[in-house]
Amino acid sequence: ESDLVLVATDHFHEILRDNAASLRKTYFGVIDAGIRGSNITCINFADEQAAFLAGAAAALFTQGLQPKTDPSELAIGWLSGADIAAMRSMFNSYQEGAKLVVPAIRVIQGQAGSFTNTEQACLETQRLLQQGVKVLVLAAGPSNGKVLELAKQAGIYIIGLDTDYKK
Repeated sequence: ESDLVLVATDHFHEILRDNAASLRKTYFGVIDAGIRGSNITCINFADEQAAFLAGAAAALFTQGLQPKTDPSELAIGWLSGADIAAMRSMFNSYQEGAKLVVPAIRVIQGQAGSFTNTEQACLETQRLLQQGVKVLVLAAGPSNGKVLELAKQAGIYIIGLDTDYKK
């Protein structure tokens, strides 16, 4: 039995709700849900807050992948489908989180022009890969599937708004 378990996906919320009471010595932290229990604490984040944390985590992770690399040579990316206010706000937060952890890291943005332009999303992904991106936030909507294939081929890591992928 663990002391603390963090649940960050809604796939486990029902299981947690049904079973947490039988694990009284374990405390559960649940992200973005409203589950109640004596050993459950729920934490909700605004999209910008989650993006900030993702940026900080991506910078730390990238630095760990390349520990002896000059920080100015480290690169993480962000691919969105369209240039809309919500995506700009989240990208800015992602960038701020990354630069708080590794001030010299390059945070490179790509945009497909729309959430349904798979061809442009793939071209933008290729551009980001050519610039040395090792971790990429994927917010390209229905184009996510094709971009995931490119990520797999390139051996990079993806942080997804609704899809996660590890090489």
